[in-house]
Amino acid sequence: MGAAPFDPGPFHAVRRLAPEPADARERILDRLECRPLVLDAAMGTRLVAAGLDLERDDPALWNISHPEAVAAIHDRDIASGADAILTNTFGANRCWLARFGRVELVESINRRAVRLARGAAGPRRFVLGCLGPTTARETGAAAEQAGILAVEGVDALLFETFRFPEVEQVLGEATAAIHQRAPLFVSLWE
Repeated sequence: MGAAPFDPGPFHAVRRLAPEPADARERILDRLECRPLVLDAAMGTRLVAAGLDLERDDPALWNISHPEAVAAIHDRDIASGADAILTNTFGANRCWLARFGRVELVESINRRAVRLARGAAGPRRFVLGCLGPTTARETGAAAEQAGILAVEGVDALLFETFRFPEVEQVLGEATAAIHQRAPLFVSLWE
């Protein structure tokens, strides 16, 4: 009589038996086949708790002016068990930054945000490039930001708190702008 077959449990997936994909974008999709991703949340709220004054400053600008505060929040998220962290780029687009006269900082803010998140995430956790709904206000804003985030090496893009039909336009722009395959995630609100 032979031994009972091995039972891999409820999270087994055939793809897990294959070698670990080298590409992080493939790894994030493989992970989602097995279980949900645990993400961070409320970066702006936590930056306010760290001293950000929303009347005079913006969370995205803190990637440049207070990188240690942004990095500390990412580090806490990883220590708390997050599988993926979002870049601090919800408002790091030309439409939003125009309020502060900082449009010329779009690229540097997004690049710094990815580097801060990647520094905390390390090679085994994921970094999602976050785009906020103000990218829908101007044609090309989403493409510009998505392109910078993709080139800088995010594992996926998250379009956060969008509504229809704006999200469709923004997804089309972003998809055309990124020249490599990157998973796209969307959070919607009514």
